[in-house]
Amino acid sequence: MKKNVILLSVLSFVLLFASCKKDKTINEMKNTDPTEQKILSFKAKLQNPEKNNETMRIDSAVWYIEAALNYTYCDTAKTTAGIDSFFVNITIDENNEINFNNIVNAYNQLNTDLQNTLGNNTMRLADVEFINSNNKSNEKQLKLTVVKTTTNLLSWNFGPDDNWYFSEKKGKCDGTCIGNDAVTQLNKKANYSISYPVGDSYLTDIERLGYWNIYFIANANYCCPYNQLNNWLNIGKSDVQQHKPTNKDIVNYEYWQDILTGDKTTTYGLTIWGHYGIWHVTNNGNEQ
Repeated sequence: MKKNVILLSVLSFVLLFASCKKDKTINEMKNTDPTEQKILSFKAKLQNPEKNNETMRIDSAVWYIEAALNYTYCDTAKTTAGIDSFFVNITIDENNEINFNNIVNAYNQLNTDLQNTLGNNTMRLADVEFINSNNKSNEKQLKLTVVKTTTNLLSWNFGPDDNWYFSEKKGKCDGTCIGNDAVTQLNKKANYSISYPVGDSYLTDIERLGYWNIYFIANANYCCPYNQLNNWLNIGKSDVQQHKPTNKDIVNYEYWQDILTGDKTTTYGLTIWGHYGIWHVTNNGNEQ
């Protein structure tokens, strides 16, 4: 009888332990955002492509590749260090679907390109889109735009000493800071003002829209006074903010130099673009 009591006690303890462990697993799943679950499931499939003979529609492939790259590399560093773009061809079938093995190959290529371009920098966002760039009806090109960031801190506005040559990395008007220009500084200062979530976070559903431009007859040696730069900074940011989709946040400001060449004059200009997306905070930490 005593032996049976001991066995029952041991069995009860084992069942209790198993129940606690099961409850913990369930709680961990409950703590994982549904969007994060989708991304983690996709990343797991990427590791075993030979077991996945499924196909995926183009829009779904874009969403998953973009979300997985952002989940892996997204960092909320404050200032923009540069923007790079990469391309990879991908085959689609007659139903506008993509074999999962082709998705794996495209993801791995873009992932390698991203790692190579980041170097010691971090990444604010990865924007993925399909573009038609060749004559093959069964092939499309996947474009990845990467916004790199650095942890250097800057002020939000231009001060009296911030008079910059317009472009071509000619530096300040006093001859210092070669390697930067008015356009690069506009990008850095605009993006330093963006608010980010606290903790490990990542982006999904990114879109890029352009709104505002200004042209003036000048050249790369045009010295932009700081008050003019502040005016351009505020106008561009205001335009991007006014056109923000209701369900998304501003995640990047993008100022670009534009050049119009005429018979006798060269017209330089600025074009402002905005990146918008949905922030998610992860409980698990971003995974490599």
